[in-house]
Amino acid sequence: TVTSPDIGEYTPSFNVTREGIPTDMSLDVYVGQTMKQLKSVIADFRGGEATNITVDGHPAKEVSFSGYYLSESFSRNQIYTIKDHKIYVMTYLAPTAEFTGRRDDIQRAFRTFNFR
Repeated sequence: TVTSPDIGEYTPSFNVTREGIPTDMSLDVYVGQTMKQLKSVIADFRGGEATNITVDGHPAKEVSFSGYYLSESFSRNQIYTIKDHKIYVMTYLAPTAEFTGRRDDIQRAFRTFNFR
């Protein structure tokens, strides 16, 4: 969840979301559609290339990108994986100026994620 004390002002956040997807939708298709949608709403979109990784033994994609939204510069790192026809998305979002300062902690959280 992105918290915003003032409109257009981001604070660093980390969250995990889960939602059902069609049984025939692949991880590649989901990530591709998501990046296309984000590119249409984020000004000066940079990055967005997916890297293959694993999360708790499941194929996953890691994507980092930055841009402007509501006149605020931000950076986002996301990991996508599918288990039991559900997509799990781990997101770290921060103002660009603060993004790298917490990235090691966030990477540790990403690496230790597991399904129960």
